[in-house]
Amino acid sequence: MGSTLLARTATAATAAVALIAGLLGAAQPANGAPATPAAPAATGTAHYIDNRSGSNCSDTGAGTSTTAPWCSFAPAASLTLGAGDSLLLARGASWSERLVVALHGSAAAPATLGAYGTGAAPRILFNDSAIGVDLTDPDHAVVSGLDIGAKTAAGTSALSYGLMVTYTSPGHDDLTLSDLSVHDNRIVGLFVRNTANTTNAQTVLDGVTISRVTSTHNGHGIVLTNQGAVTDIPTPQSPGNSGSNVFAHVLVDGIHQTADDNNNPPVDEVFSQIDAGCPDSLAISSASNVTVRNSILDGSAACRTGAGTAALFLGNVNHAIVANNMMVNTPNTGNPDMVAIDHEATTSDVTIAGNYFADNYGGAIEYLAIHGPNDFSTGNTATANVFLRNGVSHAIPYPGDGAIAQVGGSIATDATISDNLAFEPYGLLTAQLGGDVTHYTSTNNIATDSADDISQAAAQFGANGTPWGYQRISGGSWKALPYDTASSSYTASGVTVGRFALTPSATSDAGITWTAPRSGVISLRGYPLALSGTAAVKVTVNGTAVATATIDTVGAVLKADDVTVHDGDVVRFSVAAGSAPVSWVPAVAYSSKATSSDGKGEWTFSVAGDAQGWSSSAPAQIHRGLADISTAGGTTTLDSAAGLKLSAAASSSLRLRYYNGTAATSGTVYFTTASGQSFTAERSVPFSINPRSTAGVVEGFQSVLVPLAGNAAWTGTIDRIRIAITGASGTFAVDSVQLTKPQTTGWEFDTASGWTAKSNVSCATTGTASASPTVDVDNTAGGFSQYADINWTMTRMQTFPVSTPRLAQVDFWAFKTGDPQGCLYFRIVKITDPATHRGDTLFTGAVPASAVSTDGGFVSVYPGLTGLDTAATYGLEIFNPYVVPGGGNFGVAYSDDGSRPMAGREFYSVNNNGTWNGPEGARSLKFRTYTAATIAAQNPTEGYAPVTVADGAVQGSGGYEPALLSPGKLGITASGTRYIHIRMSNPTNQPVAYLLFTTNADPAFDQPGDGSPPPEESGKGYVFSLLPGADFHEYTLDMSTVAGWTGTVQQLMVQPANRWNYRINDLSSTWSGKIDYIRLDSGTTAAAAGTASPPATGPAAALAAALAAIVAALKDWCTRTGWCAW
Repeated sequence: MGSTLLARTATAATAAVALIAGLLGAAQPANGAPATPAAPAATGTAHYIDNRSGSNCSDTGAGTSTTAPWCSFAPAASLTLGAGDSLLLARGASWSERLVVALHGSAAAPATLGAYGTGAAPRILFNDSAIGVDLTDPDHAVVSGLDIGAKTAAGTSALSYGLMVTYTSPGHDDLTLSDLSVHDNRIVGLFVRNTANTTNAQTVLDGVTISRVTSTHNGHGIVLTNQGAVTDIPTPQSPGNSGSNVFAHVLVDGIHQTADDNNNPPVDEVFSQIDAGCPDSLAISSASNVTVRNSILDGSAACRTGAGTAALFLGNVNHAIVANNMMVNTPNTGNPDMVAIDHEATTSDVTIAGNYFADNYGGAIEYLAIHGPNDFSTGNTATANVFLRNGVSHAIPYPGDGAIAQVGGSIATDATISDNLAFEPYGLLTAQLGGDVTHYTSTNNIATDSADDISQAAAQFGANGTPWGYQRISGGSWKALPYDTASSSYTASGVTVGRFALTPSATSDAGITWTAPRSGVISLRGYPLALSGTAAVKVTVNGTAVATATIDTVGAVLKADDVTVHDGDVVRFSVAAGSAPVSWVPAVAYSSKATSSDGKGEWTFSVAGDAQGWSSSAPAQIHRGLADISTAGGTTTLDSAAGLKLSAAASSSLRLRYYNGTAATSGTVYFTTASGQSFTAERSVPFSINPRSTAGVVEGFQSVLVPLAGNAAWTGTIDRIRIAITGASGTFAVDSVQLTKPQTTGWEFDTASGWTAKSNVSCATTGTASASPTVDVDNTAGGFSQYADINWTMTRMQTFPVSTPRLAQVDFWAFKTGDPQGCLYFRIVKITDPATHRGDTLFTGAVPASAVSTDGGFVSVYPGLTGLDTAATYGLEIFNPYVVPGGGNFGVAYSDDGSRPMAGREFYSVNNNGTWNGPEGARSLKFRTYTAATIAAQNPTEGYAPVTVADGAVQGSGGYEPALLSPGKLGITASGTRYIHIRMSNPTNQPVAYLLFTTNADPAFDQPGDGSPPPEESGKGYVFSLLPGADFHEYTLDMSTVAGWTGTVQQLMVQPANRWNYRINDLSSTWSGKIDYIRLDSGTTAAAAGTASPPATGPAAALAAALAAIVAALKDWCTRTGWCAW
């Protein structure tokens, strides 16, 4: 995760809860067999510990008998367990002690720390060291069957570390951690670390297995990391010489993580990281030959964290397979990333395959390039996965990633994205914040129309009403397997099918079936992976094989595309008798429907082979829910059927949803009417499209809304439509063509159209002064000391009363050190929560840095507030959201004289006004307030002027933080406007832009939230990543993902460059881009039948009828033979 706020941001929409049957049940082994506790070895000595009443325990005995066990962990501290030895804790018992023991077994007979007896797993609760189990340099060791962690009476985590394993030298072998529950640990639940200095050629631990571990309510869940130095890493680094061999041959299998949140309060009540935060639930670094399989990460990294969060963190990892896992619901925690998998740095040859990613707030997979030129990310692959609704939110300040994102541009990264199934409204592959996917390969990824078009075996395992079944061969035919509650699997006669794996018997195949719930065309995906040895796998449709393979422990993609099925057809995924158990979670996606449900004026090409009357001048194929056109330069046309007979009055615009794999940037919509039967310039409207790019939304559909009603010829009855694309050479695909009628059209900016702009709003106004103010509270007399520390996160607040309902003016004594550059901000709040000293913001104002001297003096702001409560307490917050790091601080004058007459005290915050600490004794700041008989009217648009328009576009202002305001009282019904299209340029290469709005219910624009990093704003805004460059690019903002887009929208604000507290540039940077248009789009189809044209007569009509008969005959032949695409 990035170390600075917008060095790495990632996304955001309220993440929908994935509907996963039985997801919260106990994690099971890969083969579906019940988890069994480790038994003591047949050879070696067993030691027992049982502190329960009646156990006859004593720490003075040998502890080698269950009838005379030790009571406490103290004797174990001097114990070394050798080959076959074991230390066993009694089930049903618990201890508030740290457990230390030496484990040095052999390959043939490992040393074991485990459990014995019956009942609940032995528990280790808390102790003064804050470590549950503390192991150093174990070799050939097994730890299993323990429950580690507890909560305090206050509900916080009692331990810092549940299980800590520390290696202090290289050359160790074999550590197995299995059947453990780690929970309620403040920093890490299960922690394996190296502290020794090593070289690239040295391995500290060869052979790490972490299996069937449950993790919940930890800071980090499971961490494997190097805390030593690798002394011979060259510059530049490259795969294999970056220190990735510290840990080798790592297997993570069957872990189950839920809600690793460190027992934090809800995110909206937390203003900065608590303890170590919750950066990740599974972190693997400095490791090679890694496998992560058959695991569930659900609600991972679930607390506010300064640097960023991910379910799975990968750093300095070489040769890895992440296969057949479920990673879902990584939540919104108000910080960067919030993704399922984070390729942080120096990753290579990482294959992510066969996984299920759903509803991860920031996105599914990130490939970061933010750590400078000595980094690499190469040879990575994401294949045969299922992606649903990831990274769709764009709540300010974190833009969504979509499914897969390449973020940052400090290095060139490469990856292969292939054969995935996805329903991703924002896109499958994006590149943001300087990212670029020039070196990425993306092939054969299938996008569906809805999430319901995709079924995945692990996500729907065992649920009623799903299309999945579980079978074995018996007597030569397939029979259903019964469900076994104890093992959470379907099993009989040696055949077992679990959520993640299939185990055949020596004589019987194991199978999973998918029964088609409806007719259509499907794609099949899976990544079968043998758990040992090899296995023969096969996919059949109604008994006919469509894919077969012999696979090993590396696994392989097994797929089939464009398979036609009918309602009730059976697809079977099977493992042959005698094969090894196989990890395999197949998925099925409908890529085309059997019949179209399109309404009038809508063409979605959802039926394979059905062009819905459209024809193309270039070769095309109707499949996978789109019209896939192979363009070859010049002008490519798509013509609808004639005789549409659509009312022009019912539709005012055309929406084209497209994928552009070419350099084409323009097109034209032509139409004919009852009175004009030919395509002409008079009956045409030009439009712009985004060309193929290696940044922005790279793999995903984009859309353009073409206003037609402005053409005078768009009247009467529309007979035919042509879409012409100019200069396209390559693949151009049309997902849909829809006629629509937005309730409000938007702004083309041929004129200012009521829009105003202010070139730089980084300094709020001081307010409007009222006449004849009189002093209300005066805390300026006597001696004061000075201190300067007000910067980006360090802020102060002075509380004060009011004696009248009016606050006209505040004088505050301030000084500065160096040159902070940013303005000194003041905020008036009404304290509504005496415990947290927080309240409602009433006024925000600022003075420029130039108004504050190094010697110090009073500066003034004019809140102009009325209706104040004389019995309430108010706060004056002092802060600087724009301070340039290292440039200097603002300072205050303070006194610790408690006899001062003013009734208020000073507080401070180290997290950007988030958590107020204090009061600091009797301390108060130097200030005075004023009331007035009459309060001057305030002007919220002070400094705004009509936008400058030239060549049909709003011109950039040249300011650091420009703001463009729409006219007020727009009256936009939010439910009737789903999309906002903004076409703009970005010659100054700004990373993001912002759209904000007000509503009837909430008439003020959002302001950045309090806390560090700044949390998401309250929900009336959308942040979107920008493409660099002077060329125009259209951005389609899906406002349905924005929580506050409800009711009636009254005003819009566009901030096309920067926004306070999210600054990523020096304050001298300016915006000089342009905005071509802002269009509003209902997102629906609006069309109706028009008045029928009178029938044509005469010779021309006869010729037309003859030609129509020929065309109909050709179409019939095409349909019957399958030789034609249209």
